[in-house]
Amino acid sequence: MSRMSNAAADDNIELIDKDNLNLQYRLRKCGATRVLITALVILLVIGVIAGVIVILRFMSKGTKKAPFENPSSGPIEPHFQNDYCSVVWDGLSQQLCEKLQKLQSRAARVITKSCYNTNSSYLLNSLSWDNLSVRRTKKKVNLTGMGNPVSDDRVELVDDNVGIRYRLRKCGKTRLVIIAVVVAFLVIGGIVAAAYLLTRPLICKTEECYKISKVISNQIDTSKDPCDDFYAYACGGFIKTHQLKGNQSSVGGFTIVNDDNMKVLQQAMVNATTKYNQSSSILKTVKIYDSCLNTSAIESRGNSPLKKMIEDYGGWSVSGNGSNLWSVEEKMGRVLRDLNVQTLLQVTVGTDLEDSSKHILNLNIASLGMGFQYYFDQKDSSVKVRTAYKTYMKTIAKLLGGGSSSDYKMDVIYDFERSIAESVDPDTVSEDIIESLMEHHRSGRSLDELDKTIRDFSSASGFDTMFVTGFLDAAFVNQGKYFSSYDKIYYPQADVYTKVFKAMAEQYSRPDKQTVKDYIMWRVIDNYVMSMPDKFVQAKLKYARAVRGLVAYERWSECLETMISPVGFTLGRLYVDANFDESTKTTVKDMTARLRQSFIDNLDDADWMDDSTKQSAKGKAKAIQEDIGYPPFIKDNKKLDEQYSLLNAGDDYFENTVSMKYMVVQKNFDLLGKPVDKDMWMQSPAQVNGYYSPQQNRIVFLAGILQSPFYRKNYPKYIDYGSLAMVIGHEITHGFDSQGRLYDKNGNVKDWWSLSSTYSFASKAECLVNQYNNYDVFGTYIDGKQTLNENIADNGGIKLAYDAYESWVKDNKKEGQLPDLGLSVDQLFFIGFATPWCSVYKKEAALFQVKSDVHSFPKYRVIGPLSNFKTFADAYSCKKGKEMNPKQKCSVW
Repeated sequence: MSRMSNAAADDNIELIDKDNLNLQYRLRKCGATRVLITALVILLVIGVIAGVIVILRFMSKGTKKAPFENPSSGPIEPHFQNDYCSVVWDGLSQQLCEKLQKLQSRAARVITKSCYNTNSSYLLNSLSWDNLSVRRTKKKVNLTGMGNPVSDDRVELVDDNVGIRYRLRKCGKTRLVIIAVVVAFLVIGGIVAAAYLLTRPLICKTEECYKISKVISNQIDTSKDPCDDFYAYACGGFIKTHQLKGNQSSVGGFTIVNDDNMKVLQQAMVNATTKYNQSSSILKTVKIYDSCLNTSAIESRGNSPLKKMIEDYGGWSVSGNGSNLWSVEEKMGRVLRDLNVQTLLQVTVGTDLEDSSKHILNLNIASLGMGFQYYFDQKDSSVKVRTAYKTYMKTIAKLLGGGSSSDYKMDVIYDFERSIAESVDPDTVSEDIIESLMEHHRSGRSLDELDKTIRDFSSASGFDTMFVTGFLDAAFVNQGKYFSSYDKIYYPQADVYTKVFKAMAEQYSRPDKQTVKDYIMWRVIDNYVMSMPDKFVQAKLKYARAVRGLVAYERWSECLETMISPVGFTLGRLYVDANFDESTKTTVKDMTARLRQSFIDNLDDADWMDDSTKQSAKGKAKAIQEDIGYPPFIKDNKKLDEQYSLLNAGDDYFENTVSMKYMVVQKNFDLLGKPVDKDMWMQSPAQVNGYYSPQQNRIVFLAGILQSPFYRKNYPKYIDYGSLAMVIGHEITHGFDSQGRLYDKNGNVKDWWSLSSTYSFASKAECLVNQYNNYDVFGTYIDGKQTLNENIADNGGIKLAYDAYESWVKDNKKEGQLPDLGLSVDQLFFIGFATPWCSVYKKEAALFQVKSDVHSFPKYRVIGPLSNFKTFADAYSCKKGKEMNPKQKCSVW
């Protein structure tokens, strides 16, 4: 340990490593509490023995012979006579006899009051006669040498040579009764005191514990019953005290941490040019940020940057300069290649599902202007969003020079979008490509059938083969790649996707190709509006207000949010240098190891799985890799600069935005034909997140999330395990959700599940789907199927976190409760779990989250998992049948 500090509580001396590990080493001292407990135990033993003696005394009948009585001489008389020395004290020196005579009166009274008559010769024979002295005392001590109790007044015959005192003491039944009563009271009092001391909870009295105690005291609402609604109990105070700011549509654990991280980056930018003058990539990042803040330069250019882009990519009939120079497929390929705008078909290079060491081309459905559900949902909230979206489209068209016919043309574009969206069954969840793998698995078909080509896709979707290859050729010009109908690709084959592809193909096949081209250009415009002057930005924000309740925004924060994905590693370098404690890695790695082991151990109790599937699951869990904080290369200027060699940064923000988007798509396309780097990070270290990659069988926890309320270095571990460990456990469980379970330990899609285990899994998953289907947010119900995988991870994560904390306690020590709250460690663990999910939402933002997010609404990320966890019900003594302790519980892991 590099530094030590002592913090002595009542019973402990704490040695604290304040630098790296933050481990506390406590040495128990023999303090007042320990001494008191020991004394009470001794009193208890003595009391029992004394009680037995008293009982035996009372049971005794008749007069017992005095222990010093000599029948031949008789008892001592009540008065000393003048010849006492020669008769009674025969053999005693004259000097001593005279001393005894001087004490005649009092000694006689004392001896007369004695419980037993004492024979003088028997008594004196036991004395050592040399230097014998007589003294009077009132000291209350136990009898030594004689075996008899002594009274308050006593005669002591003292042998000065050996220092032994012989005492005569009176004793009576009354005195014994009093002693017995006193001992009884002491014993009872001792038992009560010992019980209190031994059961009294340990209280944490560190400065950090007082701080978090105050935070929790303000966060909870004790007027709520935790067994009725734990979220209202654990977050009620937070909800009352947190008001949304003008630029916020929601506030909660994640948004608070994200705002804090953005402020760290904002401050880091101030001196970055000087501090990082040896890193070209960081200097580029700073220049892009500065150009984003230079609103006067942006305003001075007006709409010219976007109008020039429209002209460069084939025109737009809405603003009066449409062109038939390019085919639809070529236009799609060009805007994807240069501007990173996906239209109709989404194309990405990803990991080969059957061989995780290789890359392969993926085809999917490109996103539309709104979420699919908004196009056909008839609820008032969705109608409001549709109206706002169409208004936004028409406003932008006019800002770009659209004439009187622009409103009509934008309606035509909107109808084109709606025709695609309405081909989706409203009851069908639009998931990614893995959904098709599940379809094959359930039907018993071989995964070899998934080895599809462009020709197969054309046949299934209705898109002409020449259309698909022409689109891909245009997109991959910089890679020098040309495609044939026999090139291998992956695409989702579930019915929902086939319907959408056919709807797109039908629209594409219309004689009026201009509508399709205008739609493609609209998608480009929509992607670049926020890089334009304020009139454009405000039009987008007005639409966003209808969708998420967003009122305004802070320019500097919006700039960083826009940059976090394309230049995430340079921003990550700035963040880590400014705000990351390296010792956190060790703590989180230990936490992860305990969570992994808990998952493995719990598999033995999964009686719904057969042994073969269990063993494969254990092997996969053991093989999970973890990375904490940030990738090492960002600390190396040369390696960091290589990551951004394609990035150009100038003074104009619009062109800088184009450069960032171009770099991102080109780096992705460059992966085709190259081996997979399984150490590659997918997100910026500055982001507030952790993730699981099934192709890498790897969990990553970014530096941005390793802070309050998820992690606090010196807070009790039950708080950290309730919050951060749950997030880690959540990500581990993702490896075994409805999609992750289809990958083996090497990241390859493989059927390692038995048929019986698959059916059991499906049954357990269906229970969760039905449970979450019944949770509503402002009258809109959560889609249990849409959120299934995240719900599986949430429910598994909290159980793993609790087991991992018990493992930590076993290897370390029990922790004290927080002061002033009166809550047990288990209760505090669950409050720690709820804390990051405490949130306040505007109605629009809440409904947007429910409709578009694969995660459940924050309230139900607390209520759902805890109502399925018996340990929670035990911690809060929730009766069976209460809301938080239902009779039927759902559980997968």
